[in-house]
Amino acid sequence: MKLLEAVQLYRLSGKPQLSKSNEFIGEFFASEETVTALKKLTESNVYGSLKTLEIDSTLCRPNQISGALDNLQVHQKIKVVIRCPKGEAIRFFKDFDDLLSLPMVSTGELPEAFYIINKDIFYPSDSPDSITSLKNLTELITSLKSLAHYHDSKVGHDRLKLVFIANNDGKNKPVVLDIRLNESLLTNELNNLSIVKNLTDGSGINDIHHQAKLGIFVSSICEFINGLEPTLAFSKIASEWTDFSELFQNNLSVYLCGFAFNQAKKDIAETEIKIAEQLSKITSDLTGKLFSIPLSFTALIAMFNKDTTWITNLILCIGLLITSIIIVGVIVNQSGQLTSVIKSKELFDKALEGEKNLYPKELDDYIKDMNLRLDNNIKLAKNWLVIFRVLAWFPILIATVIYYLIY
Repeated sequence: MKLLEAVQLYRLSGKPQLSKSNEFIGEFFASEETVTALKKLTESNVYGSLKTLEIDSTLCRPNQISGALDNLQVHQKIKVVIRCPKGEAIRFFKDFDDLLSLPMVSTGELPEAFYIINKDIFYPSDSPDSITSLKNLTELITSLKSLAHYHDSKVGHDRLKLVFIANNDGKNKPVVLDIRLNESLLTNELNNLSIVKNLTDGSGINDIHHQAKLGIFVSSICEFINGLEPTLAFSKIASEWTDFSELFQNNLSVYLCGFAFNQAKKDIAETEIKIAEQLSKITSDLTGKLFSIPLSFTALIAMFNKDTTWITNLILCIGLLITSIIIVGVIVNQSGQLTSVIKSKELFDKALEGEKNLYPKELDDYIKDMNLRLDNNIKLAKNWLVIFRVLAWFPILIATVIYYLIY
Protein backbone atom coordinates (compact mmCIF):
# COMPACT_ATOMS: atom_id res chain seq x y z
CA MET A 1 0.00 0.00 0.00
CA LYS A 2 2.27 2.79 -1.36
CA LEU A 3 -0.11 5.51 -0.15
CA LEU A 4 0.97 4.56 3.36
CA GLU A 5 4.57 5.50 2.52
CA ALA A 6 3.45 8.90 1.23
CA VAL A 7 1.49 9.43 4.45
CA GLN A 8 4.45 8.38 6.59
CA LEU A 9 6.74 10.91 4.88
CA TYR A 10 4.05 13.59 5.11
CA ARG A 11 3.75 13.03 8.86
CA LEU A 12 7.54 12.98 9.32
CA SER A 13 7.65 16.32 7.51
CA GLY A 14 5.35 17.84 10.13
CA LYS A 15 2.22 17.73 7.94
CA PRO A 16 3.07 20.84 5.88
CA GLN A 17 0.64 22.76 3.70
CA LEU A 18 0.18 21.26 0.25
CA SER A 19 0.93 23.50 -2.72
CA LYS A 20 -1.53 24.16 -5.52
CA SER A 21 0.17 21.44 -7.52
CA ASN A 22 -0.52 19.02 -4.63
CA GLU A 23 3.12 18.86 -3.49
CA PHE A 24 4.80 19.19 -0.11
CA ILE A 25 8.36 19.77 1.04
CA GLY A 26 9.70 17.46 3.70
CA GLU A 27 12.85 17.65 5.78
CA PHE A 28 13.95 14.84 8.12
CA PHE A 29 16.83 12.57 8.99
CA ALA A 30 17.29 9.29 7.18
CA SER A 31 16.18 6.08 8.83
CA GLU A 32 15.37 2.59 7.64
CA GLU A 33 11.69 3.57 7.62
CA THR A 34 12.19 6.71 5.52
CA VAL A 35 14.58 5.02 3.08
CA THR A 36 12.10 2.18 2.53
CA ALA A 37 9.25 4.65 2.01
CA LEU A 38 11.27 6.76 -0.46
CA LYS A 39 12.31 3.69 -2.46
CA LYS A 40 8.69 2.54 -2.79
CA LEU A 41 7.67 5.99 -4.04
CA THR A 42 10.31 5.80 -6.77
CA GLU A 43 8.91 2.47 -7.97
CA SER A 44 5.53 3.93 -8.95
CA ASN A 45 3.99 7.38 -9.12
CA VAL A 46 0.42 6.17 -8.68
CA TYR A 47 0.17 6.88 -4.94
CA GLY A 48 2.69 9.72 -4.80
CA SER A 49 6.01 10.45 -6.45
CA LEU A 50 9.41 11.65 -5.30
CA LYS A 51 10.02 14.81 -7.35
CA THR A 52 13.34 16.00 -5.91
CA LEU A 53 15.82 14.64 -3.38
CA GLU A 54 18.54 16.51 -1.47
CA ILE A 55 20.98 14.70 0.80
CA ASP A 56 22.95 16.92 3.15
CA SER A 57 22.04 19.94 0.99
CA THR A 58 23.23 18.20 -2.20
CA LEU A 59 20.62 17.94 -4.91
CA CYS A 60 20.45 14.59 -6.64
CA ARG A 61 19.76 14.41 -10.34
CA PRO A 62 16.75 12.29 -11.35
CA ASN A 63 18.98 9.50 -12.65
CA GLN A 64 20.95 9.55 -9.39
CA ILE A 65 18.01 9.19 -6.98
CA SER A 66 17.81 5.40 -7.00
CA GLY A 67 21.55 4.95 -6.35
CA ALA A 68 21.58 7.70 -3.75
CA LEU A 69 18.82 5.96 -1.80
CA ASP A 70 20.78 2.69 -1.90
CA ASN A 71 23.82 4.42 -0.40
CA LEU A 72 21.93 6.60 2.06
CA GLN A 73 23.33 6.54 5.57
CA VAL A 74 21.24 6.74 8.71
CA HIS A 75 21.05 10.27 10.20
CA GLN A 76 21.91 11.99 6.93
CA LYS A 77 19.70 15.05 6.45
CA ILE A 78 17.14 14.64 3.70
CA LYS A 79 15.04 17.25 1.94
CA VAL A 80 12.42 16.05 -0.53
CA VAL A 81 9.65 17.40 -2.68
CA ILE A 82 6.85 14.84 -2.92
CA ARG A 83 3.92 15.10 -5.27
CA CYS A 84 0.77 13.59 -3.74
CA PRO A 85 -1.66 11.66 -5.93
CA LYS A 86 -4.52 13.73 -7.31
CA GLY A 87 -7.67 12.80 -9.17
CA GLU A 88 -7.82 9.22 -7.89
CA ALA A 89 -9.93 7.71 -5.12
CA ILE A 90 -6.83 6.46 -3.29
CA ARG A 91 -5.24 9.77 -2.36
CA PHE A 92 -5.00 12.65 0.11
CA PHE A 93 -8.22 14.49 0.98
CA LYS A 94 -8.21 17.85 2.71
CA ASP A 95 -11.22 16.90 4.88
CA PHE A 96 -14.12 14.45 5.12
CA ASP A 97 -16.34 16.64 2.93
CA ASP A 98 -13.71 16.30 0.18
CA LEU A 99 -13.85 12.50 0.54
CA LEU A 100 -17.65 12.39 0.76
CA SER A 101 -17.89 14.31 -2.53
CA LEU A 102 -16.59 11.22 -4.36
CA PRO A 103 -19.40 9.62 -6.42
CA MET A 104 -18.30 6.15 -5.28
CA VAL A 105 -18.81 7.06 -1.62
CA SER A 106 -22.35 8.30 -2.26
CA THR A 107 -23.10 4.85 -3.72
CA GLY A 108 -21.89 3.11 -0.58
CA GLU A 109 -18.27 2.30 -1.49
CA LEU A 110 -15.07 3.40 0.21
CA PRO A 111 -11.65 3.70 -1.45
CA GLU A 112 -9.20 0.97 -0.52
CA ALA A 113 -7.09 3.60 1.23
CA PHE A 114 -7.17 7.35 1.81
CA TYR A 115 -5.70 10.05 4.04
CA ILE A 116 -7.70 12.88 5.64
CA ILE A 117 -5.28 15.76 6.06
CA ASN A 118 -7.09 17.97 8.59
CA LYS A 119 -7.87 14.99 10.85
CA ASP A 120 -4.55 13.17 10.29
CA ILE A 121 -6.42 9.93 9.63
CA PHE A 122 -5.08 7.21 7.36
CA TYR A 123 -7.50 4.49 6.31
CA PRO A 124 -7.42 1.53 6.84
CA SER A 125 -4.74 1.75 9.55
CA ASP A 126 -6.46 4.34 11.77
CA SER A 127 -9.89 3.60 13.24
CA PRO A 128 -11.29 6.62 15.11
CA ASP A 129 -15.03 7.04 15.71
CA SER A 130 -15.37 9.09 12.52
CA ILE A 131 -14.13 6.16 10.42
CA THR A 132 -16.56 3.82 12.20
CA SER A 133 -19.37 6.27 11.45
CA LEU A 134 -18.22 6.52 7.84
CA LYS A 135 -18.30 2.74 7.42
CA ASN A 136 -21.78 2.61 8.97
CA LEU A 137 -22.94 5.41 6.67
CA THR A 138 -21.76 3.60 3.54
CA GLU A 139 -23.24 0.35 4.86
CA LEU A 140 -26.59 2.12 5.31
CA ILE A 141 -26.43 3.43 1.74
CA THR A 142 -25.59 -0.03 0.40
CA SER A 143 -28.48 -1.60 2.31
CA LEU A 144 -30.95 1.06 1.21
CA LYS A 145 -29.77 0.65 -2.38
CA SER A 146 -30.52 -3.06 -2.25
CA LEU A 147 -33.95 -2.41 -0.71
CA ALA A 148 -34.96 0.37 -3.11
CA HIS A 149 -37.37 -0.53 -5.89
CA TYR A 150 -34.97 1.16 -8.28
CA HIS A 151 -32.14 3.66 -8.19
CA ASP A 152 -30.63 6.19 -10.53
CA SER A 153 -26.94 7.07 -10.33
CA LYS A 154 -26.98 9.22 -13.47
CA VAL A 155 -28.84 12.16 -11.94
CA GLY A 156 -26.32 14.99 -11.73
CA HIS A 157 -23.66 12.45 -12.82
CA ASP A 158 -22.25 12.33 -9.31
CA ARG A 159 -25.03 11.28 -6.96
CA LEU A 160 -27.29 8.34 -6.29
CA LYS A 161 -31.07 8.58 -6.09
CA LEU A 162 -33.00 5.80 -4.38
CA VAL A 163 -36.70 5.40 -5.19
CA PHE A 164 -39.09 3.46 -2.97
CA ILE A 165 -42.72 2.85 -3.93
CA ALA A 166 -45.01 3.31 -0.94
CA ASN A 167 -48.62 2.13 -1.04
CA ASN A 168 -50.70 4.89 0.50
CA ASP A 169 -54.47 4.30 0.68
CA GLY A 170 -54.28 1.97 -2.30
CA LYS A 171 -52.24 4.43 -4.37
CA ASN A 172 -48.56 3.94 -5.23
CA LYS A 173 -46.51 6.90 -4.13
CA PRO A 174 -42.78 7.25 -4.95
CA VAL A 175 -40.48 8.15 -2.06
CA VAL A 176 -37.17 9.55 -3.28
CA LEU A 177 -33.89 9.73 -1.32
CA ASP A 178 -31.24 11.88 -2.97
CA ILE A 179 -27.94 10.75 -1.44
CA ARG A 180 -26.02 13.89 -0.50
CA LEU A 181 -23.28 13.44 2.06
CA ASN A 182 -21.47 15.82 4.36
CA GLU A 183 -19.25 15.55 7.41
CA SER A 184 -22.06 16.38 9.84
CA LEU A 185 -23.58 12.95 9.14
CA LEU A 186 -20.50 11.33 10.71
CA THR A 187 -21.37 12.73 14.14
CA ASN A 188 -24.51 10.58 14.38
CA GLU A 189 -24.77 7.22 16.05
CA LEU A 190 -25.36 4.82 13.18
CA ASN A 191 -24.33 1.97 15.42
CA ASN A 192 -27.38 -0.25 15.02
CA LEU A 193 -28.19 -1.12 11.43
CA SER A 194 -29.80 -4.43 12.30
CA ILE A 195 -33.16 -3.45 10.84
CA VAL A 196 -31.74 -3.02 7.32
CA LYS A 197 -29.37 -5.96 7.72
CA ASN A 198 -32.28 -8.23 8.63
CA LEU A 199 -34.14 -7.06 5.52
CA THR A 200 -31.20 -7.66 3.20
CA ASP A 201 -29.44 -10.79 4.45
CA GLY A 202 -30.38 -14.30 3.32
CA SER A 203 -32.21 -15.32 6.50
CA GLY A 204 -34.36 -12.18 6.40
CA ILE A 205 -35.41 -12.78 2.80
CA ASN A 206 -36.61 -16.27 3.70
CA ASP A 207 -38.80 -14.88 6.49
CA ILE A 208 -42.51 -15.35 5.74
CA HIS A 209 -43.07 -11.75 6.88
CA HIS A 210 -40.29 -10.36 4.65
CA GLN A 211 -42.56 -8.64 2.12
CA ALA A 212 -44.73 -7.21 4.88
CA LYS A 213 -41.65 -5.97 6.75
CA LEU A 214 -40.33 -4.38 3.58
CA GLY A 215 -43.67 -2.65 3.06
CA ILE A 216 -43.63 -1.41 6.66
CA PHE A 217 -40.04 -0.20 6.18
CA VAL A 218 -40.99 1.81 3.08
CA SER A 219 -44.14 3.23 4.71
CA SER A 220 -42.05 4.15 7.77
CA ILE A 221 -39.65 6.07 5.50
CA CYS A 222 -42.61 7.86 3.94
CA GLU A 223 -44.04 8.71 7.36
CA PHE A 224 -40.68 9.77 8.78
CA ILE A 225 -39.63 12.17 6.04
CA ASN A 226 -43.24 13.40 5.72
CA GLY A 227 -42.98 14.98 2.27
CA LEU A 228 -39.46 16.34 2.80
CA GLU A 229 -37.47 17.28 -0.31
CA PRO A 230 -35.41 14.35 -1.71
CA THR A 231 -32.22 16.35 -1.17
CA LEU A 232 -32.94 16.49 2.57
CA ALA A 233 -34.71 13.16 3.05
CA PHE A 234 -31.64 10.92 3.32
CA SER A 235 -29.86 13.35 5.65
CA LYS A 236 -32.85 13.30 7.99
CA ILE A 237 -32.92 9.49 8.07
CA ALA A 238 -29.16 9.20 8.62
CA SER A 239 -28.95 11.98 11.21
CA GLU A 240 -32.02 10.76 13.14
CA TRP A 241 -31.50 7.04 12.65
CA THR A 242 -32.39 6.17 16.26
CA ASP A 243 -35.77 7.90 15.93
CA PHE A 244 -36.42 6.24 12.57
CA SER A 245 -35.49 2.82 13.98
CA GLU A 246 -37.91 3.34 16.86
CA LEU A 247 -40.71 4.30 14.46
CA PHE A 248 -40.06 1.24 12.30
CA GLN A 249 -39.93 -1.08 15.33
CA ASN A 250 -43.21 0.39 16.61
CA ASN A 251 -44.89 -0.13 13.24
CA LEU A 252 -43.46 -3.63 12.96
CA SER A 253 -44.46 -4.56 16.53
CA VAL A 254 -48.08 -3.63 16.06
CA TYR A 255 -48.16 -5.35 12.66
CA LEU A 256 -46.95 -8.59 14.24
CA CYS A 257 -49.81 -8.45 16.76
CA GLY A 258 -52.36 -7.83 14.01
CA PHE A 259 -52.44 -4.02 13.88
CA ALA A 260 -50.89 -1.21 11.93
CA PHE A 261 -49.45 1.21 14.46
CA ASN A 262 -50.99 4.37 13.06
CA GLN A 263 -54.29 2.64 12.31
CA ALA A 264 -54.46 1.24 15.85
CA LYS A 265 -53.74 4.67 17.27
CA LYS A 266 -56.34 6.19 14.95
CA ASP A 267 -59.00 3.63 15.94
CA ILE A 268 -58.36 4.19 19.63
CA ALA A 269 -58.53 7.96 19.15
CA GLU A 270 -61.82 7.65 17.24
CA THR A 271 -63.27 5.42 19.96
CA GLU A 272 -62.26 7.96 22.60
CA ILE A 273 -63.94 10.75 20.62
CA LYS A 274 -67.16 8.75 20.23
CA ILE A 275 -67.34 7.91 23.94
CA ALA A 276 -66.54 11.52 24.88
CA GLU A 277 -69.29 12.75 22.52
CA GLN A 278 -71.79 10.34 24.09
CA LEU A 279 -70.86 11.53 27.57
CA SER A 280 -71.25 15.13 26.48
CA LYS A 281 -74.62 14.36 24.88
CA ILE A 282 -75.89 12.80 28.11
CA THR A 283 -75.46 16.04 30.04
CA SER A 284 -76.22 18.45 27.18
CA ASP A 285 -79.59 16.77 26.47
CA LEU A 286 -80.62 17.54 30.03
CA THR A 287 -79.79 21.24 29.81
CA GLY A 288 -83.02 22.38 28.18
CA LYS A 289 -85.21 20.22 30.37
CA LEU A 290 -83.51 21.42 33.55
CA PHE A 291 -84.64 24.99 32.86
CA SER A 292 -88.00 23.85 34.23
CA ILE A 293 -86.43 23.60 37.71
CA PRO A 294 -85.89 27.37 38.17
CA LEU A 295 -89.29 27.98 36.50
CA SER A 296 -90.81 25.68 39.10
CA PHE A 297 -89.46 27.92 41.83
CA THR A 298 -91.41 30.87 40.35
CA ALA A 299 -94.58 28.83 40.89
CA LEU A 300 -93.76 28.78 44.59
CA ILE A 301 -94.17 32.57 44.72
CA ALA A 302 -97.78 32.23 43.68
CA MET A 303 -98.48 30.15 46.79
CA PHE A 304 -97.81 33.18 48.96
CA ASN A 305 -100.48 35.23 47.21
CA LYS A 306 -103.32 35.81 49.72
CA ASP A 307 -105.91 35.59 46.93
CA THR A 308 -105.03 31.97 46.13
CA THR A 309 -107.09 29.25 47.69
CA TRP A 310 -105.98 25.95 49.10
CA ILE A 311 -107.30 24.23 45.97
CA THR A 312 -105.17 26.43 43.73
CA ASN A 313 -102.09 25.74 45.82
CA LEU A 314 -102.86 22.03 45.84
CA ILE A 315 -103.06 22.09 42.06
CA LEU A 316 -99.71 23.92 41.98
CA CYS A 317 -98.19 21.25 44.21
CA ILE A 318 -99.55 18.49 41.99
CA GLY A 319 -98.13 20.27 38.93
CA LEU A 320 -94.71 20.59 40.56
CA LEU A 321 -94.83 16.91 41.53
CA ILE A 322 -95.58 15.91 37.94
CA THR A 323 -92.77 18.17 36.67
CA SER A 324 -90.28 16.64 39.13
CA ILE A 325 -91.33 13.11 38.15
CA ILE A 326 -90.86 13.93 34.44
CA ILE A 327 -87.41 15.46 35.06
CA VAL A 328 -86.34 12.52 37.23
CA GLY A 329 -87.60 10.17 34.51
CA VAL A 330 -85.43 11.95 31.95
CA ILE A 331 -82.44 11.76 34.32
CA VAL A 332 -83.03 8.03 34.87
CA ASN A 333 -83.12 7.58 31.10
CA GLN A 334 -79.82 9.47 30.75
CA SER A 335 -78.38 7.34 33.54
CA GLY A 336 -79.29 4.28 31.48
CA GLN A 337 -77.45 5.76 28.51
CA LEU A 338 -74.45 6.42 30.73
CA THR A 339 -74.50 2.77 31.79
CA SER A 340 -74.49 1.76 28.10
CA VAL A 341 -71.49 4.03 27.47
CA ILE A 342 -69.65 2.49 30.43
CA LYS A 343 -70.38 -1.01 29.12
CA SER A 344 -69.12 -0.03 25.66
CA LYS A 345 -65.90 1.27 27.18
CA GLU A 346 -65.47 -1.93 29.19
CA LEU A 347 -65.93 -4.04 26.06
CA PHE A 348 -63.39 -1.91 24.21
CA ASP A 349 -60.92 -2.29 27.11
CA LYS A 350 -61.35 -6.07 27.02
CA ALA A 351 -60.75 -6.10 23.26
CA LEU A 352 -57.47 -4.24 23.77
CA GLU A 353 -56.41 -6.29 26.80
CA GLY A 354 -55.81 -9.49 24.82
CA GLU A 355 -52.82 -8.11 22.89
CA LYS A 356 -51.78 -5.44 25.36
CA ASN A 357 -48.48 -7.07 26.25
CA LEU A 358 -47.45 -6.92 22.59
CA TYR A 359 -48.15 -3.22 22.13
CA PRO A 360 -45.22 -0.79 21.80
CA LYS A 361 -44.75 1.48 24.80
CA GLU A 362 -46.04 4.58 22.98
CA LEU A 363 -49.36 2.92 22.15
CA ASP A 364 -49.65 1.40 25.62
CA ASP A 365 -49.08 4.83 27.23
CA TYR A 366 -51.65 6.37 24.91
CA ILE A 367 -54.26 3.78 25.95
CA LYS A 368 -53.56 4.43 29.64
CA ASP A 369 -53.96 8.19 29.15
CA MET A 370 -57.18 7.65 27.20
CA ASN A 371 -58.64 5.45 29.96
CA LEU A 372 -57.74 8.02 32.59
CA ARG A 373 -59.43 10.82 30.65
CA LEU A 374 -62.57 8.79 29.97
CA ASP A 375 -62.82 7.59 33.60
CA ASN A 376 -62.65 11.19 34.79
CA ASN A 377 -65.36 12.21 32.30
CA ILE A 378 -67.59 9.30 33.35
CA LYS A 379 -67.15 10.20 37.01
CA LEU A 380 -68.05 13.81 36.25
CA ALA A 381 -71.16 12.74 34.30
CA LYS A 382 -72.30 10.53 37.20
CA ASN A 383 -71.88 13.41 39.66
CA TRP A 384 -73.91 15.76 37.47
CA LEU A 385 -76.74 13.24 37.14
CA VAL A 386 -76.89 12.86 40.93
CA ILE A 387 -76.93 16.65 41.37
CA PHE A 388 -79.66 17.06 38.73
CA ARG A 389 -81.74 14.30 40.32
CA VAL A 390 -81.57 15.97 43.75
CA LEU A 391 -82.39 19.39 42.28
CA ALA A 392 -85.41 17.96 40.43
CA TRP A 393 -87.15 17.20 43.77
CA PHE A 394 -86.44 20.56 45.39
CA PRO A 395 -89.46 22.51 44.02
CA ILE A 396 -92.08 19.93 45.12
CA LEU A 397 -90.40 19.43 48.49
CA ILE A 398 -90.39 23.17 49.18
CA ALA A 399 -93.97 23.51 47.87
CA THR A 400 -95.11 20.70 50.20
CA VAL A 401 -93.48 22.40 53.18
CA ILE A 402 -95.10 25.74 52.30
CA TYR A 403 -98.52 24.13 51.80
CA TYR A 404 -98.23 22.37 55.16
CA LEU A 405 -97.24 25.57 56.97
CA ILE A 406 -100.05 27.64 55.40
CA TYR A 407 -102.85 25.09 55.81
